[in-house]
Amino acid sequence: MGTFILLLFIFFIVIPLFRVGWRAWQLHRQWRRATEDLRNAFGGAQGQQRPGNSNPAPKARKKKIDPEVGEYVAFEEIKSETTTSYTTDGTASSFRAESQVEDAVWEEIK
Repeated sequence: MGTFILLLFIFFIVIPLFRVGWRAWQLHRQWRRATEDLRNAFGGAQGQQRPGNSNPAPKARKKKIDPEVGEYVAFEEIKSETTTSYTTDGTASSFRAESQVEDAVWEEIK
């Protein structure tokens, strides 16, 4: 009786689990190969660091605008606080509006 249960366990549990695992491993391997092929086709594998491959770090790009161009503009924030009171259904309520940063006034320099 024990041998029969062992055979049922092997045929109905172990073998199907093995097949599912084997198929998942095959799909993972196919996916990896497909993505590597795409990466190689579009030249994306050049930037990867692999053992024995010593690619230099990319060079820093030169800024398009010289840091000496322009001038410092001083500004100051104007804070305004407003407290508003109102009544609804006989209850008095009030709230304070948050201060907001306002835009600077544009001034043409001649």
